[in-house]
Amino acid sequence: RETSLRAVSDLFDLREALETWVVRRLARTISAVQLERLDLNLREQEAAVKDDDLETTTVLDAEFHTLLCSFADNLEIERIMVRLRDQLHRLILKVLHTHHERLRPGYLEHRGIAAAIRRHDGDLAARRVVDHLRYGRDILTRR
Repeated sequence: RETSLRAVSDLFDLREALETWVVRRLARTISAVQLERLDLNLREQEAAVKDDDLETTTVLDAEFHTLLCSFADNLEIERIMVRLRDQLHRLILKVLHTHHERLRPGYLEHRGIAAAIRRHDGDLAARRVVDHLRYGRDILTRR
């Protein structure tokens, strides 16, 4: 159990470092086409949440994070997120299974992150990423 708790905590540390850098960068560089792709993901998340579709919401949640990283134009970050995608999917699914009420707030947090990027407020986007990720870490590492 300690190893898995440590692995989860380490993964969230890595994600927090990478994803806060990513959203700060995107607040300066995101294109209209990238925003459209992000908006499509958010619309699909909204529909899945309304349908209470846990599996689709989980896939779209992981996709939201990997999309952001792919938009940052950094191949190493993109490779890391792609490599972690399955693990990320399992962790999100575990959070949503144990805290089903988290479906809608998680989606709304994604909308908030995207809105901060759209407004070119990288610091706000980064704070929202940290809050979003820490919620998941806390659930998964609670003893």
